Amino acid sequence: MVDFVKPVGMDGRIVKEMYVAAIRRYYRSHKVPIFFPIDRKEFGVGDFGRKISRRYLTFSTSGELRGFLLRETPPYISYSVADWEHPDSRDDRERGFLGAELVFEFDDDEFVRYSPNDISYCPNCKDVRTVGELTEQGLNPLYCVHCGDRREIIPLPSASRWNRVVQETKRLIAVLVEDFGIPEKTIYLNYSGNRGIHTHVTDHRFTDSKRVFEGYRDKYRVMQEMHRIRQEFTNYLTLSDFDASNTDLRYEDGRVLGPTPSYGGMVGRVVDRIRQVLLSTNSPYVFHKYLSSDSERKELENLLRSIGNRNVARRIEMGLYDSGVGNRTLLNAWRNVFKGVAKDVAHPIDAQTSSDIKRLIRLPNTIHGTTGLVAKTIRRGDLDKFDPYKDAVALPRTPKITLWIRYLPEIRFDGRTYGPYTEEEVDIPLNLGFFLLGVFGYWAQTNGGGGQDVS
Repeated sequence: MVDFVKPVGMDGRIVKEMYVAAIRRYYRSHKVPIFFPIDRKEFGVGDFGRKISRRYLTFSTSGELRGFLLRETPPYISYSVADWEHPDSRDDRERGFLGAELVFEFDDDEFVRYSPNDISYCPNCKDVRTVGELTEQGLNPLYCVHCGDRREIIPLPSASRWNRVVQETKRLIAVLVEDFGIPEKTIYLNYSGNRGIHTHVTDHRFTDSKRVFEGYRDKYRVMQEMHRIRQEFTNYLTLSDFDASNTDLRYEDGRVLGPTPSYGGMVGRVVDRIRQVLLSTNSPYVFHKYLSSDSERKELENLLRSIGNRNVARRIEMGLYDSGVGNRTLLNAWRNVFKGVAKDVAHPIDAQTSSDIKRLIRLPNTIHGTTGLVAKTIRRGDLDKFDPYKDAVALPRTPKITLWIRYLPEIRFDGRTYGPYTEEEVDIPLNLGFFLLGVFGYWAQTNGGGGQDVS
């Protein structure tokens, strides 16, 4: 995305200095609340375009951290989900593992490839349009109709995509509470500062190494064991180990029998989703996309036609998956439906980062150096009405910055509408300018990019 958006009349150094000053003003007027033992945490900071450039920083008090933010003003600051006896040590065997927050994260790109207002750009022939323009013409937004090359998708603010993030977060909270017995008061939410939400769990039964591994003395072994347990936790949520043959779905005495929605756990959720789908439509083809053979499609279609979708749903509530007589083809059909529906029910969390107990994550209520938005803590009661492109805007509108913009469709930001712009110089509010420079990759281009990815 070279030169898609660029400052006019200022070089990169001056632009960065201007934005560092704006970030410093934000930290001068806004305290960063700390809800964890700060002396047990490792911190990492990054520069524009480089999310982590220094690690193993430590602070004894929140006042010391505040002084650091005002003095050095890093565009990014992250902290360790783990607690350490010696957080500045670089040897995991000497750091003294004490436990780790349980943090789940996902961004909207985990489940939404693109939305109509996103930009689709061909780097080869320079053709640029919105995804909506292309799809309305029946064109694939991922491939250029002119040269055949793969197009780049540049995500822009999207209310529908953000709503999907919110709904997935609420689904995740329900599973944590209902399946794992985690009290809601120990769950807090944090906007990532970009395109996702971090769900933090502070329940000591899951985070305190002494409670989880009472009697273990080797802290390094405790760390390894907790990592293993976290992997099992995320596997449960993502259904990566889901096996339809282990769901109590079976062929027995000429009948196809199986679990009910009250079965519990993720299997119960899969069954309940199947039941809901059946109640929502009368189509006998509703599960065809999951089936691998014509014989399976015919067998399940005959069942749905013979007694109707609603009656099949009612029979499933009793653990019956046939009309009175079943066969192994119907059993295999249902197993494939289970596999397919499981993918829909699975939570789109980032399994690798969510199970990594040594990772660094965005420090709540600090600036995200790509967007200029604040990684704001969200009260659960405010989740449905939280608008990141309004409620998380941290920087002021003034002074304005002049940008040359190759292309920008109409967007909503900070409660106002901007665009469309095409190959023109525009006086842009300071906060929107930061956001556009980050979204279009200007910071990475001017600073070389790289570093550990911390969302």
